[in-house]
Amino acid sequence: MVGIARLRRRAAGLELSLVAVNGQPGLVVRSAGGVVTDVLSVDVAGDRIRTVRIVRNPDKLAHLSGGCAR
Repeated sequence: MVGIARLRRRAAGLELSLVAVNGQPGLVVRSAGGVVTDVLSVDVAGDRIRTVRIVRNPDKLAHLSGGCAR
């Protein structure tokens, strides 16, 4: 995930933060204006990724940006 964060940050000028999402590793993506645009989380079992979840729905992310996520 760290490698992905470095690549995306350089490529798109986004701010990425490694976080815990529901107790699992995750990533919050913010636009240049600080608006949360994506939240990615992975379910890990042992040394394997079992599930990847990405939320991009602005209505579900609005509370993370302190208002409207659009």
